[in-house]
Amino acid sequence: YFLLWSHGNALDCGEMFAFLVHLCLDLGVHVCAYDYSGYGASSGSPSETMLCADSDAAYEYLTEDLGVDAANELIVYGQSVGSGPSVRLAARRPVKALVLHAPIASGIRVLAPNWSNLCSPVNTFYCCDLFPNYRLASSITCHTLIMHGTNDDVVTPRNSAEIHRRMVMRGRADVRDVHYVHGAGHNDLVETDPRAYLHLLKEFIGSLNGGQMAEPAPSL
Repeated sequence: YFLLWSHGNALDCGEMFAFLVHLCLDLGVHVCAYDYSGYGASSGSPSETMLCADSDAAYEYLTEDLGVDAANELIVYGQSVGSGPSVRLAARRPVKALVLHAPIASGIRVLAPNWSNLCSPVNTFYCCDLFPNYRLASSITCHTLIMHGTNDDVVTPRNSAEIHRRMVMRGRADVRDVHYVHGAGHNDLVETDPRAYLHLLKEFIGSLNGGQMAEPAPSL
């Protein structure tokens, strides 16, 4: 399998490199990570449009240049704001599976978590919302894993619950219940229990192949 990784807002590929090397070896998969426009060594300025264009370029590099069979080999992984381009890819392009790591339901839903208030910005600025993952979720048909920390006060767990609810409501995707990591915040979901995190990913990836997991390479 190939993992297409879209990182969080406070990260870039340089900071992620050592972790992704470990992940690649421990899971026995290929990992392709990319920096958004304006992040790391990438030129340009970040915006919703540019992040989506960046993820499209990474997808096309894997499928067209490397010949990856996206429908059978590509797992899209979105962390935090990276869930935006990842959900968009999974909703609009062929992929084998989707992993959402502390995803946002939408930009406004992160900034204004009181969604039920009629005067909330969620309703007032509905048409200007960024990364409306909760709306695209119903179009996803691939295998999906969602994980979130119970103590996340940056992107509250309600975001994952709303994405999951929308997916289940349409019943088009093979989506599991949200995996909540007890005690984890927004930036330490992996660090809270690294072994459980790796076990969860191994089990999920193994389930994509009828329960058979390729033997991983030796860990660093």
